Amino acid sequence: MRWRLLPIIFAWPLTAGFSLDIFVFNPESKSGQTQSARVSLVRFMAAEGIEAQVSLFANAIDFERAVARAKPDYAIVASYYYSAAAKDMQWRALLSGHRNGEEAFRKVFMVDQSVGKAADLKNKAVATTSFGAATFSFVSAQFLQPLGLNASQVRLITVSKDIDGLMALAVGQVKGAIVTQDSIEKLKSINGAALESMKELRRLPAIQYPKLVQFQQAQDTAKLRQAFRRLTLSSEGADFLRYLGITGFQ
Repeated sequence: MRWRLLPIIFAWPLTAGFSLDIFVFNPESKSGQTQSARVSLVRFMAAEGIEAQVSLFANAIDFERAVARAKPDYAIVASYYYSAAAKDMQWRALLSGHRNGEEAFRKVFMVDQSVGKAADLKNKAVATTSFGAATFSFVSAQFLQPLGLNASQVRLITVSKDIDGLMALAVGQVKGAIVTQDSIEKLKSINGAALESMKELRRLPAIQYPKLVQFQQAQDTAKLRQAFRRLTLSSEGADFLRYLGITGFQ
């Protein structure tokens, strides 16, 4: 059998393998590291004999449009988005991310210092990352109902990253923001004084880490699954995992 190497978007040698498209949409990923994360994953896949076209997305709308147009093979998506969009995307989970063996994390409901209780947020603006068409139903069920609220009682403002929600809260554009602890730590390192205007209202129910998912048209599932389990074994793989905020897939 003769193997033919196909061109990819980066110029480093490939071992014999196959080509596929991987999309990434995970609002909790490290902001400011998109390009380096994409390069790291492409390099890692090349070493595994897989020619990968990798695209990273900042919001659900762009992700959904690109999926409809390009019909990718695989994606790495936030677990809550995986569940919310499962009917439309018709995908299935292959692997789940973890962080040092932990399978889930918790978001934090941060509010302005003037907010004394959850009821004070009624008719007020609350920032959250976008979950596409399912944003309102998901945020209501996952984040607001545990506080005795629902999406019709607050004004949801969608942002690309949790850090953007915190900045909006710091300057008074919103009264609440649903964010990760990592984003709070990042704001502390950038501008610790901004945190003085806000406080933690509540830690929200646990959320699983991102999932590797397969679209209906994808092939070579076993090879890709094996490759993602090996991400921890190379520097490029480890760089990509850090971008996702996890330590591996299982």
